[in-house]
Amino acid sequence: MPNRTEVLQASYLRRIPLDEGGFRYARPDGTAYRDAEGLARIASLAVPPAYTDVFVSPDADDELQAFGRDARGRLQYRYHSDFVQNNAMRKWRRLARFAAALPRLREVTTADLRLSGMPRRKVLALLTRLLDRVHFRVGSTSYLRQYRSYGLTTLRKRHVRLEGHRIVFSYRGKHGVHQYRELRDRSLAASIARLLALPGSALFQYEDEPGTLRAVQATDLNAYLREAIGPFTAKDFRTWGGTLRAAEFLAAAGPADSERAASRVLVDCVKSVAAELGNTAAVTRSSYICPVIFDRYLGGEVLDDYVPEVEAADDGVCGLSRNELALRRLLESRLRAPRRAVRARPAPSPSGSAGRGAAPCGCAPISLSAVLAPRHVLEWR
Repeated sequence: MPNRTEVLQASYLRRIPLDEGGFRYARPDGTAYRDAEGLARIASLAVPPAYTDVFVSPDADDELQAFGRDARGRLQYRYHSDFVQNNAMRKWRRLARFAAALPRLREVTTADLRLSGMPRRKVLALLTRLLDRVHFRVGSTSYLRQYRSYGLTTLRKRHVRLEGHRIVFSYRGKHGVHQYRELRDRSLAASIARLLALPGSALFQYEDEPGTLRAVQATDLNAYLREAIGPFTAKDFRTWGGTLRAAEFLAAAGPADSERAASRVLVDCVKSVAAELGNTAAVTRSSYICPVIFDRYLGGEVLDDYVPEVEAADDGVCGLSRNELALRRLLESRLRAPRRAVRARPAPSPSGSAGRGAAPCGCAPISLSAVLAPRHVLEWR
């Protein structure tokens, strides 16, 4: 049975390099594609010339406009701008749902942190609490092997030191950027001290059986989160943390007296959040701060405007700080779901060493769970 890539290739235009430079495009039957308006649209997609195995949709309304392989053999994608925007809105609505789930998660982790010894659930609860407090990248063994960069689950004992109740993390993070994190917490410091006393170089290990230690994997942590609160992952903490810090920064800055002053405040806000997350300002603004926060600030609203509503509420919500609950209400009030969901054409499945989610040069990352546009419905089996 044909895979998704083969099915899409059967209906898309193929990009063919010319000896003299440039490209021509051929229909699936091999005939030349010469539609001037269509060629102008294809040029506007700006698919890098270095990409190979490039296929382009002949339909300007298709949500998956093009795909091809980069120099490392990874599939990359160009989506319709409307699809990218709708996908972003789904991400931010997810953030509001994550905020609603946080009280339950904190209740679970508090109970698990009280377990005796250092069993799996207690260590995973400790990792979750650190994500909640300091917004680490989760890390992966593949990144550690390939790039020698670390995240929370792959940290070594040499990356942490205890100074009383103060916990200090210092390590080489993604893209080789040095990361520094610190927090004060007596209970967490005591748990870290117990981990440091265990044999081995890995920081986060759990006692599987008496005398048997196992290093925690990112998959363990995400499974723990899924069991506690459903389809959320460690990355949601960074998005929530970035958005919350931005909202708090803007509330502290107060209203700007001019458009120019407001722009300066927003720039300073992004820089501040980027420094805390350990990202570039560009990535922080595009991926970790909900744009509704900026829109509301430019419209004269900040987090404090939702505090009276929070204080007047009597819905039994607990487990969130006042600012967190205010942010949750802001997001819920401004990110109402549309009546009809947008359906999207699924991208071809990666094969071999092809990666997921990488999106250089402005490519939108793939959502493999997407379905086809209404007039191109297929079922993958």
